[in-house]
Amino acid sequence: MRRRCRSARNGCARATRIKSGEPASYYVGTSGVTGGAQGFAGWGPWDARSVARNDLSEYVQLETNLTDRWSGSLAARHEDYSDFGSTTSGALSTRFDFTEAFALRGSISTGFRAPTLGQQHYSATTSTAYGAGNSLGLPAGIYLSGLVPVDNQLAKLLGATPLKPETSKSITFGAVWTPTEALNMNVDVYQINVDDRIAMSSTLSTSTAVVLNYLAANGITNVQYSGIRYFTNAGDVRSQGIDGVASYRSDLGDAGTLTTTFSATYNKNKVTNVLPNPAILTQLGATFVRLGRDAVLGLLADTAPRSKIILGETYETGRWSFTGNAIRYGRVTVYSSTNSMYDQSFPGKWIFDASASYSVNRLRFTLGVDNLFNTYPEEVIPSQNNNGTFPYPGASPFGSQGAFVYGKVQYRW
Repeated sequence: MRRRCRSARNGCARATRIKSGEPASYYVGTSGVTGGAQGFAGWGPWDARSVARNDLSEYVQLETNLTDRWSGSLAARHEDYSDFGSTTSGALSTRFDFTEAFALRGSISTGFRAPTLGQQHYSATTSTAYGAGNSLGLPAGIYLSGLVPVDNQLAKLLGATPLKPETSKSITFGAVWTPTEALNMNVDVYQINVDDRIAMSSTLSTSTAVVLNYLAANGITNVQYSGIRYFTNAGDVRSQGIDGVASYRSDLGDAGTLTTTFSATYNKNKVTNVLPNPAILTQLGATFVRLGRDAVLGLLADTAPRSKIILGETYETGRWSFTGNAIRYGRVTVYSSTNSMYDQSFPGKWIFDASASYSVNRLRFTLGVDNLFNTYPEEVIPSQNNNGTFPYPGASPFGSQGAFVYGKVQYRW
């Protein structure tokens, strides 16, 4: 019977610092028009800060063969954060080999993720395009919006609270089948529950009379943004899915080898709980919601396509290697923050990649192209494209830049 125990103790220190930039990049004069750099304004004195965090963790794992066919693993991790206290998470996994060719496997685990320093403390001012029906209550156009830390006074007045860590529970079950030396297949189903998921809030208007009066009553009279966002614990999310991979290697003798790989995944995210809207936002009006429908339906649930298929071929002969992939991304839906009439679904698309490599000694030269046939996503509806400035959706899983040709050189030490 084989047993193995591993343990580790690690310490980690993280720090981030933002310094005030060139005054001309953020300066606001008396003309009533916000100045600063176009697109991304410089960091001002109000953005400057220096923060740090220490993290001490201990990890232990025990692996053993319970029988000649049954193996198991038990792991535990304890972490102590200087700003979030301590937590313990664990994982239990097992595998049973019915034959040399077929096995079942499964695992259960818990997880913990503290907010990053960036999520807690980062700030930025950007020029952002907002389409019709936006949460600012303004006509479609480009407006200055601010991403502010949760401890910013403006954010706190509009419902921001200190971030809590995310916690998770997951379970997986799968099968592995290797009927021949050339053919390997595996499939896994899973469910992951994440509590207190951290997400970006909706953009909260700071330009309406009711909110300007409220802010002025609390000592803020010069608001440089048309709207602000901040990170928040949004709610609880459940992810369920299935992944499958199969590969077959053909030996072509002196002509080389051909490896065929097929993989497919399907997953569905569901928001099981949304934390209540802060009372102050409810008091300010119906349009003031910390999480708009675009965040609940899109960001937390359906930002990524539910399905993805990859069919790949790799042919190797001598020093040469040729690879081709056909990738299908499933449908993506972009949701309006306020009104379903502005929702838009983008159909699934096939994307093709190809590359050729040549190896000599420790060097490998590669020339390839991603998105070989220059495929673009469907265009955004006119009311949301800022007069044609942004014709394609930012949520496209394969981007909106068309074909990309590249070359690279690798050296192996």
